[in-house]
This record gives sequence, C-alpha cells and structure tokens, in this order.
Amino acid sequence: MVNPGAFRGSRKDFLLSQKAAYAEAVTGGYAADAISDIQRKYFKRYPIDLPHDEEPSLEHLAAVDDEAPDPDTKEPDAGTMSAEDYQKAISAMEERSEKIRFRKAQIKRWMAYQHMKDHDSDPMEPSAANPWNHLIYQLTGKEPGRPRKKTAVNVWRKSQRQNIEMRVKNLASSQGVASDRLAALRDKVAREMFNALPLEQQAKWKKQAEEETKAANEEWEQMRKSDPSTKPEDRQLCIQGLVRVTQPFLDMLSKTTGWNFTLLGGGPEPAHGGQLNVISVHSGLTPGDVKMNFGRSERADIKKYIVPIFGRFLKKCFSPEECRARALTDLEGIVPLQAEELESSGATFDSLEDFEPRARGGRDSEGDDILPASISSSTSATATPTTAPATPVASVSALPTTAGATPIAGATPITGATPIAGATPIAGA
Repeated sequence: MVNPGAFRGSRKDFLLSQKAAYAEAVTGGYAADAISDIQRKYFKRYPIDLPHDEEPSLEHLAAVDDEAPDPDTKEPDAGTMSAEDYQKAISAMEERSEKIRFRKAQIKRWMAYQHMKDHDSDPMEPSAANPWNHLIYQLTGKEPGRPRKKTAVNVWRKSQRQNIEMRVKNLASSQGVASDRLAALRDKVAREMFNALPLEQQAKWKKQAEEETKAANEEWEQMRKSDPSTKPEDRQLCIQGLVRVTQPFLDMLSKTTGWNFTLLGGGPEPAHGGQLNVISVHSGLTPGDVKMNFGRSERADIKKYIVPIFGRFLKKCFSPEECRARALTDLEGIVPLQAEELESSGATFDSLEDFEPRARGGRDSEGDDILPASISSSTSATATPTTAPATPVASVSALPTTAGATPIAGATPITGATPIAGATPIAGA
C-alpha cells in the first residue's frame, strides 16, 4: 500500500502552490525565510487545534488574510488558577507547542523533498559535485569535467542576493513578468547592478573570481585522486541515487546471463537520524499476466526471514554510537529515502524496528521529525507495516527440513524470526 504522505486534500494543494516561491527562495539564498512564511500561512489556514485529517470550512479558507497579524498565545496565569488547573494548562500549552514544532518540521521536510524531486540530477552524470564520481570513472573511464571558470558578476551577486531579489520582485510586479521568466530577469538585473559599480570594485571582484576558480580546480584535482567522501551528506546523496545507479547494471547482468539478481544493502542512513535501513534492488520478473520481481513476489518472507538475518549482521557492523555519529544535522534539501519512491522503481525498503540510534530524535522515512521518545516501526515499500513482535525460532535455519533429518544438539536459536511449519526442532535449543 502506497503511503499517502503527511499532507492530503487542501493541505497538500496549498503546499503545492508554494513550491514556486520556495524554489525561487532556494535560488536566491533565503530558503529559511521562505519556509517560515509558508509555515505562517499554513497555520492561518489549518490551525494546529484542527485535527490533521479534518478539512477546514470553505468560509474559513476564504476569510484568511495573510497580511493580518497573528494573535499571541496567552500563557496561563497562576494567580487566577488553582495549582492543579495551572499545571493542566501548562501541560496543554507545552503539548500544543510540540505539535506546532512537529508540524513545522513536516512542512519543512515536505518542501525540501519536493524541491529535490523537481531539481533531481542524474547520479550517473559525471560532474565535480557528484559523489558517485569514483564509481563512474572505474566503470567508464570518464572523468568528471573540471569546474567552470567563475565570473566576477557571479561571485559578486552571491553577496547581493537580497538586494537583487528585491529589485527583481519590484520589476516583475510592475512589468507583469511571468514566473518562468524570473531567472532571465534575475540575471539581467544582476549584470546591470554589477556594471554600475565603480571600475576599481569590478576589478576587485574579478580578482576574487580568479582566486576562487583556482581554489576550485585545486579541490577538483584533490578529489579526483582521493578516496570517496565519507561526509554524511555525500553518503546520503549516494544512498538516494543507489537504485538509479545499480538498476541498469542488474538489468544488464540479467540479460547477459539469463539469471535473476537481487542487490541487498543496508546501514545507517544519515538523513534518517542514523537509523539502520535496508534496501534491496531486483532484476528479473515472473512470467504471466502479473509480473513481479523477487521483492514483490516474496515480500512477506523477505520481511520475515531475510531482513531479520541481514539486520542481525548489520547490528554487528554498526554500533548505536556509530549510527548517531553518521546522522545528519539539519541541512536544506537533504531528506531521507522515501518508501513510495522506491516502490515505484521496484525496489524495497525496511527500517530495523528494534534498533534505536536516534537519542536526539531524527526523521522517519517520510522526512518527518521523530520525537525522541518515539520508536521507529518497520516500514515497507510494498507491504503494510506491522508492529507485532517476532517469535523466536527453534530451528537451525529458516528453511524446512526433510523427513528424517538429524537435529543438531546445542544449536542457538535465531532471534527475531518466525518458525516455518515443518522445521525440525533442535534438541537443547
């Protein structure tokens, strides 16, 4: 079942209407300001006290005034209340504040993820900023292109983003410039403003552009000769591109060998708070009218047997402390893997439900903030999550045994799996 997402109905429609403003803000370098404004407008339409699955009335939405001031929340007055009532009021206020914080985080993650999807780059395209460079070079022998030469006007405009944007907005409003022409107008305004600078200032920026170009080329040379980056943000970008990079290779292996293939990988996902996650990518389909790859065809048993076994191995490799160390801090545009996005590509996703590295909180697979007290439940791109505890196995493996097989004395039970009918118990287990 596909996850419908954190926002539905008119809430989703409203956020979709804000994508253009957010994209413009990212380009202009004021994304944090834009997010705050979007959050403010959202709560005008959808007050935090309104249940998240309930639509506001059309009259309420029509009466919203984005320019009107928002009323302040009054704190409880201990002088006019009993001690018990005052404590209840304080608890209610704190709970309300936590709901606001959580919803604001959801909005921020949603906007960042939508922007990332709209401006997605090909992980197989060689470029200086692509963390897959080393793999691409080993496979194709094609090096990423050198950094482009920086121009004085482009270096200067980074320090004048707000001034440029203010002038662009005024011109666009007065001249009726369409939103798809704002980028061209922004370039024109930046060049005109730069050309109006005194010549000595233009020369200063030209020299700085040359120095930055030199530094970028030196960094490119160092990157070309060094090992892949271990920065959490670079590893997250590689994780996000994993399916797109590996699927063509698996498909080619399947075509050339006539076999079916599955790639199984897992470890701490930086943008998921360091949570241990598992991805499997598949190639090869069952025959018939309803074609399924291994992940779809055997999804229940994958979750029941393979994920617990592989998960046990991952826990031997990555301690909770290491997972927390790999967790990403809050960065614009960096979001966790999305289960529904993986589903559309035929891959599968699982989060190890009994492993909790996020002592400081984190984000779930939808990009939403997870409260520190929460425990992540196993999620699947192709099956409904379940929180039912697993039953220990009293067999030496997860495979049925043949009649007459001799049990192994003293074998250790496998924790976290479910027994299969027909398996032979182990004596002394």
